[in-house]
Amino acid sequence: MATLAILNKKKLNAKATKEKKVDEIAAIAKTAKVVAVISLRNLPDKQLQAFRKKLRGKATIMIAKNSVITRALAKAGKASELTTTMTTPSAVLFTDIDPFALYKTIVQSKGKAAAKPGQIAPFDLIVPKGETSFPPGPILTE
Repeated sequence: MATLAILNKKKLNAKATKEKKVDEIAAIAKTAKVVAVISLRNLPDKQLQAFRKKLRGKATIMIAKNSVITRALAKAGKASELTTTMTTPSAVLFTDIDPFALYKTIVQSKGKAAAKPGQIAPFDLIVPKGETSFPPGPILTE
């Protein structure tokens, strides 16, 4: 019986935490002039942190579950087409700066990252044909 009470208490705490996060995001969304949704799929943490550092003091980035973001934007009255585009893990950005200046900052902070298994390349990879320094057959390590 004690474990059931603990599980119920954890569920209530999780629900209260999510409701608090919805209220927090909704309050920020009501005051912000520009609201943007950022896809976190294939975005390395190092690039996200550099982007946050560039926008520190100018913008607020909130990371939450898509359902929490959707509820918060609906509560703030800003749930238009933004929420329908959230198919991958997302973050929401709130700022008062011009959207074109924001886009320019995003483009400038783009960088290359190492590919991971299963990723789709954003551009064509071309391997030129020709001789290599390796002998024919399997490559054996020493």
